[in-house]
Amino acid sequence: MEALYQALKKVLVENKPVSEIDLKKEWLKELQKSREIFKNGWYVPPPNGIAIIFAQDNKPKRTQFRSLRFKENFPQNNIFLDKNRGIMILYASPVSKKTGIIGDFGLTLYFGSAPEVTKHIKNILSIQKKVFNYAKLGMSFSTLYKYADGLFKKNSLSNDWWLNVTDPSGRNMGHTSPSTEKDWSDKEYKLLNNANKNWKNTATMISKRRIFFSPKEKSVIKKGLAFSIESRLKKVGDPNFPVVWFHSVAIFQKSGKKEFLTNFDKLFKLAGMNYALNY
Repeated sequence: MEALYQALKKVLVENKPVSEIDLKKEWLKELQKSREIFKNGWYVPPPNGIAIIFAQDNKPKRTQFRSLRFKENFPQNNIFLDKNRGIMILYASPVSKKTGIIGDFGLTLYFGSAPEVTKHIKNILSIQKKVFNYAKLGMSFSTLYKYADGLFKKNSLSNDWWLNVTDPSGRNMGHTSPSTEKDWSDKEYKLLNNANKNWKNTATMISKRRIFFSPKEKSVIKKGLAFSIESRLKKVGDPNFPVVWFHSVAIFQKSGKKEFLTNFDKLFKLAGMNYALNY
């Protein structure tokens, strides 16, 4: 979060147009200052494991990306932020050198004030909190997804429209954080210890270790597990409405206590989204 905050604060005060690539370069530079994470993210493509999407509330098509892995959705140098009506979808996928645990972080920022969009943002945040509150030890991901899908339908939202390249079920609203579901094997540890020599194989290994929060997944929530809650919701029957996405994390500690991680507030304030601080 802090790396994105510093990068965003810098580009917002510059008296020139800010492109997706401009922000991506600044964010990557801030991330690479840390000695605790690898220099690139595990979610590749996009390059460096970073995704940045700019759009406008009246031109939301770019927010309706089917996958961040497609080249047309990589950060571009000719797409610029509209500081009055702009929408940002931001994502990075850093990995701890010490543990190999991923620290994915992402959110939507909105620089406009259209009431229907601000209401939508608050609603998505509220739904994710309800999903977290419903989750409990021993519950399967398929059961939790069924509950979440019910909330989506009640709010005329759909999570079924986008393409997941790596999930066999074809749709999900998150995944576990390896290796919170089980320890790395000796072979996996060896790969992590030599990650800088072959990052592509390391990133693939991390990707394949995930258990998806999907309608077909029978694995259950257990102590020590961390998983993301990150639905990508589209308004049913309204193709001109922006998609809003937040990457939150549910942690079930060894004690059984659960914790909901977002860490968005500082960025919300920077973007003038005070309405999103209480959800």
